[in-house]
Amino acid sequence: MAMNYAEENIYVLIFMRLFGLVSMIASGFIIRDITRKLYSRPGAFLKKVSLTQSILIVLSIGDFGGAFFVQFISSWMVPFHSQLLGSVGSQQSCVAQGFLSTFFYSLSGLSNASLAVAYCLIVRLGWKDKDKSKNRLPFVLTPFLISLVLAIAPLFGSNYNYNGGYSCYISGYPAGCEFDPNPQETCTRGAQARNMLL
Repeated sequence: MAMNYAEENIYVLIFMRLFGLVSMIASGFIIRDITRKLYSRPGAFLKKVSLTQSILIVLSIGDFGGAFFVQFISSWMVPFHSQLLGSVGSQQSCVAQGFLSTFFYSLSGLSNASLAVAYCLIVRLGWKDKDKSKNRLPFVLTPFLISLVLAIAPLFGSNYNYNGGYSCYISGYPAGCEFDPNPQETCTRGAQARNMLL
């Protein structure tokens, strides 16, 4: 017996939320493990948390936020007029979801790159992971700043819209109009969304 579209959507949404919850729990364990070292005594952050752990906590925050706003919440923030099962949001909630998913997924990916650079410096140049003379700020702050810029840029031109899937992201409205030969005529919002996708 074949499933209809609504039944298929229910299963996809259930699995998305389930896997998002598992990802959030795993990221939460990493965050909890590292932050427990902070509470052992005052001022312990610089003494007990290494460079790689500092980067890993930022990466886990990005994973947790991305899983929460895209996979777990998914269709709840999509505008209700989209006719997607479970959509109860508005255009403003859609913009918020697009902004937060771009920010957190960028933060996760850039923190992963920062962690790779840190490991390269540890292995190739002999940096010590717990060395206090090495400045952690560029490794932790750079992903935050770049992610913020990548999330703010699509706000200009109304590029956060429902993308025709299960969440809101960088897309034109109506969904797919940014791929037309002349998107300025067919898109009511986000005509330059295709240029915003990196």
